[in-house]
Amino acid sequence: MAPSVAQKRNRLHTVRLFTLAMQSENAQYEIPPADVFGHECAKRKVRHLFSSEDISRLLVAASQLKPKGTIRPKTYTTLFALLSSTGLRSCEAIRLNVDDLTIDGLMIKATKFRKDRLVPIHTSTRQAFKEYLNRRKQFSALESAFFFK
Repeated sequence: MAPSVAQKRNRLHTVRLFTLAMQSENAQYEIPPADVFGHECAKRKVRHLFSSEDISRLLVAASQLKPKGTIRPKTYTTLFALLSSTGLRSCEAIRLNVDDLTIDGLMIKATKFRKDRLVPIHTSTRQAFKEYLNRRKQFSALESAFFFK
């Protein structure tokens, strides 16, 4: 039993496609009506936009992550600040390499549509990157990945 009307509609659609194919071979197959469960277009989820206050609270919470004295709080604070200041997809930010930080901005490679793009960044973002990388050097040798994987 399908738990929702939308799932019932999707299952009926699958049955209809099958019966249409079968009817092309044998006219005795009956095709169920398409609108038994109503006609509804797919709905997109409503996106949540974070306010400046929400972002500030998130960054404060990230800076207080445990264990204290590790690179973890700085990593998450830098990552969330980057996402909020650039609008990057989270997967793009996580895949960043140190070499992707250029004079002109961030070079995002192999994006959603397999293209490269340049994302300009503010000088404060560039400074935060440098501070993060300097802090990270204290914990381990600098790897090519910007954020630890």
